[in-house]
Amino acid sequence: MINNVVLVGRLGNDPELTYLQSGTAIAKFRIAVDRPPRQGSDEQETDWLNIVAWGRTAENVAQYLD
Repeated sequence: MINNVVLVGRLGNDPELTYLQSGTAIAKFRIAVDRPPRQGSDEQETDWLNIVAWGRTAENVAQYLD
């Protein structure tokens, strides 16, 4: 069984693409995801998530996200 997560948010910074000595690509970036306001509050909260993508996915992230 494979677990899937879908995160919808705003890109916080351009992805940083690096390569390991083995040639594996790694892309690191942050996204901002808004939470709905708590009951009785009008303020919306934002969570910042650190994301790491590996391999071909990392190369696609670095190429297409900015």
